[in-house]
Amino acid sequence: MTTMELKNSIIRKIAQINDSEFLKAIKTIIDSKQVDEVHITSEEQKAQIEYGLQQAKKGQTVSNDHLVNEINEWLEKR
Repeated sequence: MTTMELKNSIIRKIAQINDSEFLKAIKTIIDSKQVDEVHITSEEQKAQIEYGLQQAKKGQTVSNDHLVNEINEWLEKR
């Protein structure tokens, strides 16, 4: 069976389904396979990325654990 034949077979079978929950599940599966639009990075975003890369090269980073602790402390003070 070719790809086109397979698609047409699936479309015919889906057209006969009336179970909305099942159709929602199929839609979720299909949506997960769709290719999203390509994101165009602005010049400002590119500059921020480059700045972050330079900081990382200089060792000016914070560990994830440290950052999580800072966030938790901040949340406790709120």
